[in-house]
Amino acid sequence: MSQAARLTLNKTSEGVWQLAGEMTMYGVSDARHVLLRNRPTQGAWIVEGRQLKSVDSAGLALILDMMRYARDHNITLTVRGLPAIARELVEVQGLISLFSGVEYVA
Repeated sequence: MSQAARLTLNKTSEGVWQLAGEMTMYGVSDARHVLLRNRPTQGAWIVEGRQLKSVDSAGLALILDMMRYARDHNITLTVRGLPAIARELVEVQGLISLFSGVEYVA
């Protein structure tokens, strides 16, 4: 995978964060800053991953960061539409219980 691989973020008018591209070590750093700088302070936080092409452990770490923030600030985080490879990584890394509420695409 080239270092040119990117993760793009788009916040819809409904407040849903849509992730697209490569949620990997090459794009997560920039995305982390954008997501955490614009994170909600109350209510709900919805993250949609149906347009993701790939996810690696850095992508899972970003989701864990969002989960921790949401938990610590009483925010309801919904992560939906992650690619099947994300589920495989979660299983291999023994993180199933942490990711129990995440929805994956078949």
